[in-house]
Amino acid sequence: MSSGEQQKMFDDNVPKDLIESAKATVMPGGIFDPKKAGFIARLIMKAVTKQSGYIDTIDNGKIKDFVVVMKA
Repeated sequence: MSSGEQQKMFDDNVPKDLIESAKATVMPGGIFDPKKAGFIARLIMKAVTKQSGYIDTIDNGKIKDFVVVMKA
């Protein structure tokens, strides 16, 4: 998912009052490992992302920034 798609999914699925009262929010990315996924999950990922291999979109910088804000 692109960052814009992630933000839209987040906004559409998390209550607005919760977002407004949160100290911080983050979408750090994720990992898809086809070796650990079932057949249906692999089919969906291939259809949606046009990729069938291992995908790692974890952004360690976003995670570190989130931790800094949460510690403050």
